Amino acid sequence: MLKALKNAAYGFDDKQARSRGGADGIFLLDRHFTPKNEMMKKLFDGFLDQPNSGIMDIAA
Repeated sequence: MLKALKNAAYGFDDKQARSRGGADGIFLLDRHFTPKNEMMKKLFDGFLDQPNSGIMDIAA
């Protein structure tokens, strides 16, 4: 996840933000995309929604 944040500094194409994979490898991933894909399960269920995930520290 930290690597993705670092790569975001190179640019973000908001016209392809919700594509299944942005042309530059950076894309928006949120809870509203359907069907729920593997990356969503890993990110939300496996990390962010876990107790003591540290998400508040990352957000700060």
